[in-house]
Amino acid sequence: MAEENENNISYSRQSNLFNPEDHINRWIQIIGAGTSGSWTALALCKLGLKRVMVYDFDKVEDVNIPSQVHGPIDLEKYKTEALQDSVKRLTGIDVYACKKYTNQSIDGIVIICVDTMKERKRIHKEIKKQKIKELLIIDSRIGGSQLEIYTCQSLKEWEKTFTNNPSQDVCGERSICYIGMITAGLIANQVKRCLNKESISKSILLELNRLNMLRS
Repeated sequence: MAEENENNISYSRQSNLFNPEDHINRWIQIIGAGTSGSWTALALCKLGLKRVMVYDFDKVEDVNIPSQVHGPIDLEKYKTEALQDSVKRLTGIDVYACKKYTNQSIDGIVIICVDTMKERKRIHKEIKKQKIKELLIIDSRIGGSQLEIYTCQSLKEWEKTFTNNPSQDVCGERSICYIGMITAGLIANQVKRCLNKESISKSILLELNRLNMLRS
């Protein structure tokens, strides 16, 4: 059935912009499968990327339904399992899933979609132990109507974006579907640009209430 689904998918209308067949061996890891992470996984698989690994230990709650890919049928499922089902149905692609990122081997492109600065620092510490030479980190942060995306080519560069005084808006506390969708679109664009060896934006800051690009 999987082969039949894949054979019914054509990427011809995007081939002049991005050809997934050129990147069949590239791994992408997404840590966090909530508002930005779930839409990002879907967006990357819609691009045709087939080696996407997602980490998340949370289960789907009713408050997640309006803003995330997950639907009512997914309630009480682990987000990673729900995402596997949804992405497979919508793209024919199997995402890989793990309940929590601890010290698993990681490389290539890493997308951070977690809720707190404390968790970012924990992930930074775990990845640092691996002494990876080539790494691209895309870190998305959402607070209210504002979103930030940092694209860093090293752990040291990523660490410089950390703050001890993050926004008073807890990530995901005030969330609405289009913020996750827009964030995922911007992340997918950064991934596409990276894989195609195009220029990337190191820092994006967008305030959606006023449609104001504050930094790019």
